[in-house]
Amino acid sequence: MRIGTINGTRTAAAAALAAALIAAAATLPGDALAGGKTSKAWKSLAKQLRNVARGEAKADYQLALARAGLLPESRRDDARDEAREEYEDARDAASGAYRVRLELAQDLDEEQIYSVQIDPSKFTTNITNPYFPLQVGNEWTYRGETEDGVETTVVTVLDETKVIAGVTCVVVRDIVKLDGVPVEDTLDWYAQDQDGNVWYFGEIAVNYDEDGDITDVDGSWQAGKDGALPGIVMPAAPQVGDVYRQEFYAGEAEDYARVLETDGTASVPFGSFTNCVVTFDGNPMEPDHQEHKTYASGVGTVLELDVESGERVELISFTTQP
Repeated sequence: MRIGTINGTRTAAAAALAAALIAAAATLPGDALAGGKTSKAWKSLAKQLRNVARGEAKADYQLALARAGLLPESRRDDARDEAREEYEDARDAASGAYRVRLELAQDLDEEQIYSVQIDPSKFTTNITNPYFPLQVGNEWTYRGETEDGVETTVVTVLDETKVIAGVTCVVVRDIVKLDGVPVEDTLDWYAQDQDGNVWYFGEIAVNYDEDGDITDVDGSWQAGKDGALPGIVMPAAPQVGDVYRQEFYAGEAEDYARVLETDGTASVPFGSFTNCVVTFDGNPMEPDHQEHKTYASGVGTVLELDVESGERVELISFTTQP
């Protein structure tokens, strides 16, 4: 149930590079929730991903300049200035991503590149974590006012499963509309371990343009393919200060969360809630985009807040199967 998921894109070259580096890294010994120092392995990966992003930015810039040269003379300078500004922003984002990746690895005390050992026998599709309840038929509807229009999201737990990396996962459908026009249709895959942690095993995201035509599947990933690994979306017993990776597909899907509160409150159209878990959610590929998410026991996500803009995505309805 990942409303407002932050996703980046990457080239096949970046994917191959990340997969090769991950394959060469040793498995992390220990818990997924930790804290400490930055390793040489992480510095190497972060540096290479930064260089890939800078290379892509430069290629895009050169292409934009070439296209600018085809425009009428009166428009060329503006097009070149815009291309230059986008190039500088992309380079800044690459540097920001490098910094965030190292800080996160330090917080997690990752001596090697993130890796997890998954034992399918220790997972279930009976997801009972009170802050992330995924029972078949559960449906959440969210609404938010954005600078682009009114965004509505309907999240439904389907009566379907999918086996990923040997683990049978619950399938959750997430349909996002902007002013009533579909912009994204996603299938997410989750499972709960024997301790009560809810894990995220990937997604297939279909994106649409304003005419309703499919544009791409950017942001899609699946654990066990191309070096992608699952992560925890909700700990069994969240504690203030917990930091955890929610997913890991280097250069594509690197969401992480930090627990800020376990006694938070929220008032949304569906109701008012107390004793909520509040998290800070981020992604190294968008270092300036920061969200706070609020989870209520027995309901799940009730509020998402964009820290910079103040935009809110609020729960307006929640139904369960009798």
